[in-house]
Amino acid sequence: MTKFKKIGVNRQYNSASREEANKQFSRSCEACCTMFRCADDIMVRCGCFSGALTDFEKKVKETHGDSKYAKEYLACIEAAKIHFGIKDNSKSQAKS
Repeated sequence: MTKFKKIGVNRQYNSASREEANKQFSRSCEACCTMFRCADDIMVRCGCFSGALTDFEKKVKETHGDSKYAKEYLACIEAAKIHFGIKDNSKSQAKS
């Protein structure tokens, strides 16, 4: 872990409240994001976030709302779903 990533993680863990932790997560905008396949899921490492693709999508929506950053992150998530061949059940259910 680089010095800069460690600083971001420490700020998030040392936050006094959930709101402050979310602010620290939002400071990771324009961070390098890596998405990779594991045995049973697609994993994401992006700024201070490390976890499953579905959890990352929820965290992006919760933290960034409808901002420019949310749109960029969500576009990356959609690209990862296409790349890894993940079908989006919510869209197919909406069409039914």
